[in-house]
Amino acid sequence: MTLIPLLQQAGVIFLLLLLLFFLGNLWFYLVESLLKKIKGSFFPKKEIPWHTLPKEEQQDEDAQNR
Repeated sequence: MTLIPLLQQAGVIFLLLLLLFFLGNLWFYLVESLLKKIKGSFFPKKEIPWHTLPKEEQQDEDAQNR
């Protein structure tokens, strides 16, 4: 058995694994985007306030700053 056929077989296997990797990534992103669209249609995003303080604490701090 010579070295050339072994390298050819290893190259073919490497290319097949590389193709499988790219197809797997493509499939993953396709499914994720479809799920995101489905979730977006059933569960619309709620507005999140830019601060984390409850209204009472926010009003107390506003009164103190005056």
